[in-house]
Amino acid sequence: MNGRIKIYSKANMLDQYSKMSLVLIITVLLSLVFNNSYILGEFIMKKVQLDSVISFIPGFAVKTLFFTLLGFLSYIFLMPFSFGRDIWFYENAKKNRQKLKNLFSFYKSGRIFPSIKFLFLLRLKKFFITFLFMIPALTLCGYLVYSLNEGTGRKMLTVIVLSIILLAGCAAFFSFVFLQRYFLAQYIFYENDFCRVKDAVKLSCAVMENRCFETAMLKLSFIGWIALCVFVFPAGYVYPYYKISISIKAISLLVNTKATSENNT
Repeated sequence: MNGRIKIYSKANMLDQYSKMSLVLIITVLLSLVFNNSYILGEFIMKKVQLDSVISFIPGFAVKTLFFTLLGFLSYIFLMPFSFGRDIWFYENAKKNRQKLKNLFSFYKSGRIFPSIKFLFLLRLKKFFITFLFMIPALTLCGYLVYSLNEGTGRKMLTVIVLSIILLAGCAAFFSFVFLQRYFLAQYIFYENDFCRVKDAVKLSCAVMENRCFETAMLKLSFIGWIALCVFVFPAGYVYPYYKISISIKAISLLVNTKATSENNT
């Protein structure tokens, strides 16, 4: 199944290489701008002189609060673009050719707040689940710090470090597979006119039952391709190839589920 999806993806991309490469360039540029918002922050700090404006708060605290708020706002501001980009590839995978301006369609009134709310809640949920998987490795990290202070022998320290690496690797893999339960949530949320986030997540979990490992393997099969992106130029092909492939995977899962439910009725 995953092999067929990759073949369909390549066919889907035939007449769209340049446009899809532009999507990557736009994504990188926006990420660079908003992930380096501290530069804008430094400029504002100098111009406004926040330290003197809020004189009752220590200068270090003012800077910390200001840059934390600026970073959070930058993160939030990119969410509608992230949502729109995934839907852009999703619609292209359905052969509904999209214009580049549609990448920003979720900044429109009536779309911006639902997309931010959805991505914020879903990412928060994923973060806490990943954290739970990482607890054993993090606990062992704490024990490693304690052992270093106690002067534990080198052999024991080696065992602890190797155990941390093993636990962290297992946690990363199994959390990645587990999180595929939410793979369809974004597309369900979009297709159902911004239904409740809870309903989209619940339906995604139901559809993805016994399909998480298969979906995870499709994504992990791109590791070799992604490694080539260190040479920069292959990214123009790999990025859209990956995005279209997972979009086609989502479409096939949703179509098969719809067909199954219709046959049952």
